[in-house]
Amino acid sequence: MAMANINIKGVDFVVTVKVNPKINRAGQMILKLDKVIIGAVNMTAVAKIIASQAYQNIRSNEKYALTAQILASIIKNEPFEPVFEIDNKQVEIQKIEITPGKITVKLVHSKIFNSFYKLLKNQPI
Repeated sequence: MAMANINIKGVDFVVTVKVNPKINRAGQMILKLDKVIIGAVNMTAVAKIIASQAYQNIRSNEKYALTAQILASIIKNEPFEPVFEIDNKQVEIQKIEITPGKITVKLVHSKIFNSFYKLLKNQPI
């Protein structure tokens, strides 16, 4: 669960988001959105509608492919490969730990994806 203070047009709100991240047996991540609360009001259904609209707007844009995968996971529980590029190296999420006031994400070097990435990068398309 993550909490944050937001200010919209001079009005302060506390937003609480509860996401249940899982990594399936295939090593893919699923981000199940459990709850979105603004103040004391449960806004989960509205948040899912907004996420669904954002997904529809970006799903075919390659620039936002990772964002689209994350949104699909949140709204449709679709798994995605938790692999990201950092400094031209592929890393993958191995573990996510959420404790009050802290989110810890353990990244590991993805040897399989790095080998595949290098192979694709050096091949003409």
